[in-house]
Amino acid sequence: MKPQLPRSLKLLPPTPRVTVITICKDRAWCIEECAQSVLRQDYPDIEYIIQDGASQDDTLEVLKKYESRLHVYSAPDRGPIDALHKALARATGDIFCLVLSDERFYDDKVVSRMVEAFHRHPDSGAIYGDFRSVDVHYREIRVE
Repeated sequence: MKPQLPRSLKLLPPTPRVTVITICKDRAWCIEECAQSVLRQDYPDIEYIIQDGASQDDTLEVLKKYESRLHVYSAPDRGPIDALHKALARATGDIFCLVLSDERFYDDKVVSRMVEAFHRHPDSGAIYGDFRSVDVHYREIRVE
């Protein structure tokens, strides 16, 4: 028997579009590794939005080499929540996730596992995985 979905949830298509959002400002030192971890995902339908808060460093220059594979929007904002709202307004995915600019996906199958988890648990509104704390060299400190 299929679970009864709350009225606000709809069944996902077999291959739902996933919108990955990164919000940033003046993050040239880490944005490339973050973007690469998203762009390496093996999932076939990812929309990647980077919402930049009008960076004054080389953040936008770093991202130019990936412009055919992601969408960068840069404008002043009122902080991280405002930036997230701007990105969400542009998102076209059935599922969305947030990856902060100094974070990385653990491996190239994170999005695939996330979609699989939503298919296994269609009544879920959110799904999360392990959180790995790392040092400045991305060496693992602990897993929560």
